[in-house]
Amino acid sequence: MPISNGFLEPKQFEDEYFFNMQVGVCSNCTTFQLLEVPAPHLMFHDEYTYFSSTSKFMADHFRIMAQDLSERFLQGDDPFVVEIGSNDGITLRNFAERGVRHLGIEPSDNVGEVARNKGVSIWTRFFTQNTANEIIADQGQADLIISTNTMHNIEGINSVIVGVKALLKPTGVMVQEDPYLGAMVEHTTYDLIYAEHMYIWSITSLNNAFGRHDLEIFDVEANDVHGGCMRYFLCHKGAHEKTRRLQIHIDKEEQLGLARPEMLL
Repeated sequence: MPISNGFLEPKQFEDEYFFNMQVGVCSNCTTFQLLEVPAPHLMFHDEYTYFSSTSKFMADHFRIMAQDLSERFLQGDDPFVVEIGSNDGITLRNFAERGVRHLGIEPSDNVGEVARNKGVSIWTRFFTQNTANEIIADQGQADLIISTNTMHNIEGINSVIVGVKALLKPTGVMVQEDPYLGAMVEHTTYDLIYAEHMYIWSITSLNNAFGRHDLEIFDVEANDVHGGCMRYFLCHKGAHEKTRRLQIHIDKEEQLGLARPEMLL
């Protein structure tokens, strides 16, 4: 398969990049993922073509999300919000308009510049452990870390999680939203699998990934975006009480076989 959103000129056809779109499931952590992943710079660059704000539906979705997260998790003085993969500022602009201290980490220069023009604070780079340390040195730890439709795009996920662990305040919350493996299986939305989507997370697999670094999911919220997404609420282990809603969704994953790799293979 070629990389999506390439939009090549005819003279580039002979040199178009292709990869094998083959998937696998880890027998230990149950992560569902592509086995061959294109290099990040081939997918995210200064000619990146996806601008989130072109969708009114998504703009409304993230505006409502920002309001909910503000009311639920930003009650202290001078809260600080960091977004990993902030695109054109579709989410962070809602915090910027309220005067909330914030920072977006966006690897694609062109969409990052659009966010800056909306009054959103942006650093153009990939989020890693080193990036997290730079943010801490510059602005301190975060009360809230947001990542929507991004964490399933990052091959070096462990460096990102280590960075999240360092950046997040002791009682801080990370909110992650991505296409959900359970919805993909139930609704046969297999077109969610392509180069950028190297992981399709379940609660079980994501909890295993973050659990290796003493972080955990304490709540979840399902929605119908992109054929079925899950919003995950994560924290340092023991920092927040786990909800009944989380257990209901975990039980459903057991019923679907998502917690057992042999059922997915």
